[in-house]
Amino acid sequence: MLTLDQGVVGKIYQVTGFKNNLKQETHLKNLGLSVGSSLHFIEKQKTGGILVIKEAKVALDNELLKEILITEETHLNKISLSQLPVGQTSHVAAVLGTGAVKRRLLDMGITKGVSLYLRKKAPLGDPLQIKVRGYELSLRKAEADLIMVYEENK
Repeated sequence: MLTLDQGVVGKIYQVTGFKNNLKQETHLKNLGLSVGSSLHFIEKQKTGGILVIKEAKVALDNELLKEILITEETHLNKISLSQLPVGQTSHVAAVLGTGAVKRRLLDMGITKGVSLYLRKKAPLGDPLQIKVRGYELSLRKAEADLIMVYEENK
C-alpha cells in the first residue's frame, strides 16, 4: 500500500484509507476524496501535488499527501468511448489513430488522463455528445472508436 506522495504522475489511483488521526479527513471527504474514490494524479511539485477528483482539480501539500493511502487502479479495463454507457464519466486511457485524425482529437483537448462525460448518443449511435474540459463536443462514432477510456467498475 502506498501513500499519495509516492504516487506517479499520470496514473489513476483509488483511495484505500487515511493514516491515524487525520484532522482534515472531513474536509477531504467534502472535496470528494473518500475511501473508494478514484483520483488522477496530474502534477507533482516540491511542495505538493495536483489531483483530479470528480472532474475538479485539487492541490494538496506534501504533508497531506503522506497521510492518504492509495492503491493503483489496475482492475480498470479499457474500452472505446463509443462503448461507454450514456451518463458515465471516465478518463481517457489513450488516443489511437495516426496523422490528421489523431492531431484533431488532441487539438480538441482529448488527451491522455483527461476526464470526459458521455452526455448522449444519437439513436443509431452516431454522433455522440461529450463534455470535456468544460465544453460540449460532438464526435462521430468512428472518431469515438479511436478514444480509449477506462471502464470504471461500480
